[in-house]
Amino acid sequence: MARDNIDWFIALNIGATMLTLWLVYRVMARLWSWWAGLLVLLLLATNAYLVDRAGQIASEPLFMLCSVAAVALLAGEGDTGSRRRIAAGALAIAAAMTRSVGVALVIAVGLQWLMERRWKTVAIFGVVSLATVGAWLLWTIHAPSQIGGESYIGDAVVSITTSHSGLVATMIARVTNHLVDFGAQMLPLVLSAPSIPGTLIDNVLGTTILGVATIAGLWAFWRSWRAASIYLLTTVGVLVAWPFMLTRFAIPLIPLLAASLIAGMIALLRRPSATWRGAILAILVLVLAATGTVRSAALVAHRQGCERGASPPGPACTAPDKASALAAAVWIGSHLPADAVVVYAKPETLAWYSNRKALPVRLQLARDSTMVAQAEAAGAHWLLLSSVQAIETGPLLKRLHDECGDLVVEATFPPRTWLFRLRDRPAADSSGCRAIAEYQRLNRGRNFDTDN
Repeated sequence: MARDNIDWFIALNIGATMLTLWLVYRVMARLWSWWAGLLVLLLLATNAYLVDRAGQIASEPLFMLCSVAAVALLAGEGDTGSRRRIAAGALAIAAAMTRSVGVALVIAVGLQWLMERRWKTVAIFGVVSLATVGAWLLWTIHAPSQIGGESYIGDAVVSITTSHSGLVATMIARVTNHLVDFGAQMLPLVLSAPSIPGTLIDNVLGTTILGVATIAGLWAFWRSWRAASIYLLTTVGVLVAWPFMLTRFAIPLIPLLAASLIAGMIALLRRPSATWRGAILAILVLVLAATGTVRSAALVAHRQGCERGASPPGPACTAPDKASALAAAVWIGSHLPADAVVVYAKPETLAWYSNRKALPVRLQLARDSTMVAQAEAAGAHWLLLSSVQAIETGPLLKRLHDECGDLVVEATFPPRTWLFRLRDRPAADSSGCRAIAEYQRLNRGRNFDTDN
């Protein structure tokens, strides 16, 4: 792809991000005050996650624009007008077709109109949603193969088939753990809360303030911007119920989470005098904005050496683990035979950069025989293990731990990527088991909820 085409895509994402920020400012200024809108705008303009995604070819900016625009059209009380409702419905469907999690937005918009007793609107919206979003989701459910890492449905299938607990027990444990992770780790992280390494009080204090204020903001939204409140609740509900809850899933929520934070602080600070209220709000926003600015500046400095359009992307263009996986793909392309077949959790990426055939990891199928045996039966004699996907450090690691005697280390790519050669039977060489133990040690404590 030509560099100028890449630049155009990035320019469109920057424009989508800027338009999203403007929409949030407009709604906050109309429903609260102009200075509340400016505070939210300051938080968003300095947010490192938004800066990062705006400068990449990714689906998050478009999804974020469609979702925020949909709920912005439904902001306020009273009749929003038929044209605004049509536009909001169309944007909700467009968001769901951009990212599957957008089905939560479709549900939220439908619930908003149900509460307003717009029966005809709900019926029409339901039919159109089923014919578009519903048809797409139905196809993904009935796709020929459901492979972990290949689709969201595949992730769900792997989660169910590799779980040793019942479905209900698994869901309860997952929702509980993910709710704690979302409130205690992800929310402070995406809102640029500062943290001092090796201390606990700052994390507890910051999490408490942000959590209480955001919840108060949801209540304030319920009275003034109900569509946004319902959308946040439904989306968080989907995220905590899903097998993997990655930080990038929460990036499109940042504009509304920041707005909810400011609205909540305004609601909580009603009793203090105007002077104290302004001072507390100013301190909170300045601390978060300063942290976001420092993180954004570090990100920009790291990406200064990134050459857009390079294939594969250079180390300055991506995170270290992804860079090592790309380095492994290049090595495979120059060192393995032309007919080599490699098993990997992201086979499309590997095949593109290595020009070698790649097969996906089929954990849910490896029940009656070993995964290595099934890989060899499919013609694969190598396996690439990186630290890019949660499935690698979870279900795949458990499987490889039991089958490490069938692995021989072919090459290593720091910080946490290994290429293994598969062998027919265990031998005296224990390099595979040592490598799996080292991989497990290096990824111990790794939280893909916040580290991706």
